[in-house]
Amino acid sequence: MSRKEPQSGEGELQELVFPVDELIQAREASGRTQEDVAQELRLSMRYIQALETAEFDALPSMVFARGYIQSYTKLLGLDADRYLAILMN
Repeated sequence: MSRKEPQSGEGELQELVFPVDELIQAREASGRTQEDVAQELRLSMRYIQALETAEFDALPSMVFARGYIQSYTKLLGLDADRYLAILMN
C-alpha cells in the first residue's frame, strides 16, 4: 500500500511513492534515532521501522497508520497533511 498510480492528464501512469526518505532525513537532521522516536511517540520500534519503509500492512490498521504518520511528522516539524494526502491517494 506504499504506492499508488494515478493517471495524469495525458493518460500516462505516474507513481506516487510515500516519501520515506524525507522522514528519515528529517529524523536524522533532528538528531534522533529510531529508538528515540519510538520512545517519544510511545510506539514499538517495529512500527517506526514500518513507517520508515512504507510497510503500512505491518501496522494494526490504516486508521493507526494515519495517526502514527500524523504524530511522527508533527514530532519532526513536517507537513502532516501532505504526508496523509500521499498516503490516502
